[in-house]
Amino acid sequence: MIEAKWTNEGLRFTGQDLDNHGIIMDSNDGIGPKPMQLLLMSLIGCTGMDAMSILQKKRQIPNSFKVVVENFERAPEHPKVYTKIDLSYIAEGDIKPEALRRSVDLSQKKYCSISEMMRRTAEINYKVILNGEEV
Repeated sequence: MIEAKWTNEGLRFTGQDLDNHGIIMDSNDGIGPKPMQLLLMSLIGCTGMDAMSILQKKRQIPNSFKVVVENFERAPEHPKVYTKIDLSYIAEGDIKPEALRRSVDLSQKKYCSISEMMRRTAEINYKVILNGEEV
């Protein structure tokens, strides 16, 4: 079972996944991420894991790699779904630019289920940066 349990404090919930990993979610006090921000974190975690998995299979291991939500927009009325999300994939190291670009494209266009779900309401744009240069 996956659950979110109210902590008896404001709008704070603790979430627990199938593997008993927990997270605090909070809408007001800043104790944990807000659920909509957690959704963005899930998006970049999912697509980042896909891209890194593909890079590892290609034996293209960067010195560092991160995915950043640069900008997002939400609908003005409830439900305030995401309508636009801009991502940057940023890598450093001696890897082939085309391998990095292809790994990110495969994640976004084929493998990342969260990207696919969120694309139903949001335009997702992304850029790929290797050693400070867009590829």
